[in-house]
Amino acid sequence: MLKKSLFIGAAAIALALTSCGEKKSAICECLDLTVQMMEESKDLDFNDPKVQEIREKYKADEERCEKVMEEFQAQFDGLSDEEMQAKQVEEFEKCPSYARIQEIMDEQMKAFEEAMGNMELEDMDMDFDMEEMDADIDVTTDEEVTE
Repeated sequence: MLKKSLFIGAAAIALALTSCGEKKSAICECLDLTVQMMEESKDLDFNDPKVQEIREKYKADEERCEKVMEEFQAQFDGLSDEEMQAKQVEEFEKCPSYARIQEIMDEQMKAFEEAMGNMELEDMDMDFDMEEMDADIDVTTDEEVTE
């Protein structure tokens, strides 16, 4: 299953950066980074050691993008969340990588929904042995503790 923490972190960085101009801006560079990381890790489980390798590979770039994000966020102090999000999206749409991020996120959501849709109630282990569960639980009363 595709894991979201790496993608959410990368997407959050990408979604709070500066605008693209004729020269590739910091936001576009960070969106490019986000796409690259998402592409490299989209078929990996979160626990796959390759995910950590990818994070290490791009650590310096992620740190740079976090700083850019902080500066970008400061531009929107005082705006409501809705206004801030609208301004951010307006800037992101100037970068070609933004559309690819949306595509990857849509693919991930579709795969997740399909996985959840294919899960049948019968597939879940719902057989509980209450006696066994009770035996596993250490039930001590206050009277037993004081004795």
